[in-house]
Order: sequence, then C-alpha cells, then structure tokens
Amino acid sequence: MTVRREKQSIVRGLSQDTDGADRATSRRYVVTRLDQPPLASAKAPADVRDVCISHGMTPIDLYDFDRSSKSTSVWAAGRSLIQLVACAGRLATATGAVVQYPLGRFNEFALRLMKMGGRSACLVHDLEMLRRPDLARREARTLGRFDVVIAHSEAMATVIRAEVPGVSVVVLEAFDFLGSPPPLERTVAPTCLYVFGNLSRDKAGYLYEIDTSPSSAAVEIYGPNCDSELLPPGVRWNGLLDPRQPDLGAVKGFGLVWDGESSTTLAGPFGDYLKYNAPHKFSLYLALGIPVVVPAAAAVAPVVERYGLGACVNSVEEAARFVETCPESDWKRMLDAVDEVRRRVTTGEFLASALTRAGVVDADARDSRGECEY
Repeated sequence: MTVRREKQSIVRGLSQDTDGADRATSRRYVVTRLDQPPLASAKAPADVRDVCISHGMTPIDLYDFDRSSKSTSVWAAGRSLIQLVACAGRLATATGAVVQYPLGRFNEFALRLMKMGGRSACLVHDLEMLRRPDLARREARTLGRFDVVIAHSEAMATVIRAEVPGVSVVVLEAFDFLGSPPPLERTVAPTCLYVFGNLSRDKAGYLYEIDTSPSSAAVEIYGPNCDSELLPPGVRWNGLLDPRQPDLGAVKGFGLVWDGESSTTLAGPFGDYLKYNAPHKFSLYLALGIPVVVPAAAAVAPVVERYGLGACVNSVEEAARFVETCPESDWKRMLDAVDEVRRRVTTGEFLASALTRAGVVDADARDSRGECEY
C-alpha cells in the first residue's frame, strides 16, 4: 500500500462514526491507543472508549504498529505520524477531549506539540513515574498539557499534584467493567478467597509462600502463568476464567486484591504500585458480585470502606482468618453492598461521574446507544 493510500485508510478510520451520522458534527473526542494484536489489558481502555461514545464523543483510535526491528520501526513511525497529522486538526478545534494515557512515547511527544482546543482531560491508566522516577519530568510535561487529569485514587492524585503543580485532578475511585455477566447464586457464608489475574511469580509471588494450614479457608486462583506445581497446600489453580461465563458455581468467598512478593506486606514493584493503583481485577470482582478483601495500605481501601464492599487487612493470612470468622449477617450485608456497586461498575457510572466532574460531559448527556456487552 502506498503512503497516500495508507493515509487515506487511516483518516477514514479516524473519521469513522460507529454510532451514526448524527455524531459526524460532534467536536468532542476520545483518543485511544489500540494495541495490535488485542491484549487482555485492552478491556479497560475499550470500556472507557465505549462510555465516552455513549456520552456523544467521537472516537479517535491510534494504532500501535510493529516496532520489532529497525526497518519496521521506521515504517511504524511514519504510519504513526500520518495518524497524528490526521487527528491534530480535530483536537485543535475540539470543544472537549478525553485522551487515554499512556499513548506510547512517539504519540505523547507529538501530543505535547499539538494545540488542544476546548476542555481536555487525560485519563491515566498507568503512571510510570511511580515505578520509574526518572520518567517523572517527561510524564509531567505530558500531563501538564491538559486542563484536568483523571487519576485512579487520591494517593495517585497527590503524586500528580506534586509533580504537575496547578493541574486539576479528579479521582476515579474504580474502573468500570462494562457488560452483563450472569448473576451468580450466593452461599450462606464465605468459605474461600478468590484470586483472579496474572499468577506469575514476579506478579503474585505471595501465592507461592503463604501458609494456609492454620485456616480452613481455601484459596481458589484463576489466571495465566501459574506454576501450579509450586503452590502450597490449600491453594488450588482452576485454569483461566471467562468473565462472560464465569465457572464459579456461586459466590462463596471474597476476591483478594494483592500483588507482590510478600504475603505480609505490599513489597516489590507490583506490591508498591497497589498503594496508588485501582487494579482492573478489583472491578472484575465487583462486576461478578464478589465482595473483596484488600490491603489496608492499598489505594482502593478507602473505596472498600466507603461503600462497605468487604474488609481491609494487613496480610493474606489475616484475609484467610477473616473468611473463617465472618458472621453470616456481615456476609449478607457486604453482598448487598456489592450488588449496588456492581450496577454502577457494569454500566459505566464511575467514569461518567469522573467525566462530569472533569467538565468534559454533562451529567444528563448519556446516550442509550452506548450500552455494550463483553
């Protein structure tokens, strides 16, 4: 394909109105980087994109091209430049824009040179300065281009305010998890801890060291990269979990939000990041109607306490003891609280509230055509 045809193809993709011709005159946009090939981690940005579309925004999709070799990197840079040229004019005249961060280094460099039109918001998925302080200056310059930044938590917001003085920051609380997962039956009392997500030893090393012998609570884990032969007694790997058809039978326990190498504290890069991050598995638990147990030091702990969604603990062993001793009345109360938040998570209300507070959408602007499934 020639560069001219490539540019025409990309421009058509950027101009495509997926919800009808009446959105063609909209000058509010949501900018999303779409990975190629699609990854499991694409669920969160895809949901943000859908919620923004449901509030009348037009999508601008930037593709992440192959950069596996020197020759493909040059070609990828050219294609990325075509994309950015095609969307620069639209952002310059926009009445509102939501940009999902990160977009990739090349796109972010170009973004810092672009003129932003009306009110602009940056929704942060990952804040790299928390893991790599040497990136703080570069990230601060990017975030400083926006009128408002949407952060996961108040802890993340505090870091952004310190690094980008004067920027307005809105707290998301939790990512939405759009869709209509089938309702699961409830047990009369909890008997286990669930763990969903990446089970590799660098991400979930705590699973391979926990002592479950003092507790009768089982640990049921689901996800990729599990070294099942190294799991201690009482921890059982159940393969992968399909959120559309979760093979759980019933809600019989709490979803554990924990990362890192230690079961007694938030340790290592992944554990430390939980002090700022609102992980997507937290939202998945809620979308399935599962109460949660989180570290007391985690960024989502105030959300759990605010809405009565479960418990905050100081170790995985304490989480197991909590399952054992949880009264039936407390279990029922937490299930009911999760049901209410489940409705908000699966319909996009957390993001809609953040966008309203950020001033990029009106509170009553939701378009029913934006509803979507998994």
